Parts: sequence; structure tokens; C-alpha cells
Amino acid sequence: MSEAAKEYGRALADLAVEENIEVQILEESRAIRSLLDANPAYVRLLSSPEIAKSERAELLDKAFGGRVHRHLLNFLKLIMERGYAYRSAAFLSEYESIYCERHGIITADVQSAIPLSEEQKSRLAQKLSTLTGKTVELSCKVDPALIGGIRLTVNNTLFEGSVRAKLDQMRASLASLTI
Repeated sequence: MSEAAKEYGRALADLAVEENIEVQILEESRAIRSLLDANPAYVRLLSSPEIAKSERAELLDKAFGGRVHRHLLNFLKLIMERGYAYRSAAFLSEYESIYCERHGIITADVQSAIPLSEEQKSRLAQKLSTLTGKTVELSCKVDPALIGGIRLTVNNTLFEGSVRAKLDQMRASLASLTI
């Protein structure tokens, strides 16, 4: 993460603590980040030097005014005015990282061949929480190529438990045998 993202993310986090709106800013910033990720043309528009900054600020007002906390809207306007609109998602992601660090939360990315049931998710989150001593939020995705089992990434560490990986390991073991 860039120094600018860390600086701005920390400033937003400190403001959120001061105003007692950390959770609201977290939820709203996640929603905005998803929207920005899904709409790269909008981000390009906010980054365009051909459009006056005041007009770009109006675009942000129309999109988010009255829907997100005014501090978050002003944060978006500020980074747009300073020429960082194209990195808005990274700045919001930095806020989330700071929030999670301050509150002892980690995210575990889970890939499975089929959707996990709510009970399976709950048991997995509880087990990971016991192992890490932190609150665990799961980010689950389905990847049919795994055939079965799960692939889990926690704190940039991959735990491979998929059938696909086991088959690949067996294939490699068999290929290394000399007859």
C-alpha cells in the first residue's frame, strides 16, 4: 500500500474514532469500494482532468450525497480534488485494514467447490478464531475447479485442502517415481 493511501486511510480512521462512526464508515466504505470496483468508467470520470473539479464533486454528491456519512463523502471529494480518485478503492481498503487491525479482526478468504452452508461457515470462522485469537470474517467464493475441499488464505498464508491440489500432489509424486 502506498504512503498516501496509508496516510489518508489513517486520517479517515482517526476521524471516524473521534466522531464515533467507525462501523458506519466501514460499512459505507465497503459498499462504495464495491461500486467503484464494478464501475471503472465512473472512476475514470472522477479522474478526468477534462472535467472541472467542481463538476466531479457534483458527481460525487449526486452518487453518494445523503446515502453515506458526510465525512466519507468529503473524504472522497478530497482525494478526488488531490488527484487520487483513481486510487479511491485503495484508500478505502486502507481504512478497512486499519479498522480491522484496531479491532482484532482478520479476513479469511475461502474458496470451495460448492457453496458452504451457514453452519459450515460458522464452524470454520469459530475454529479460525480459536486458532488466531482474533475475530474472523470469511470471504467465501465458489471455484468448481477445486473439485472438492477448500482453499483457505489467512494473513497471506495459503492452506490448501482442495481435492484438486491433492490430485496434483499425487500426480507429481507418481511422475517422480522411477521404474
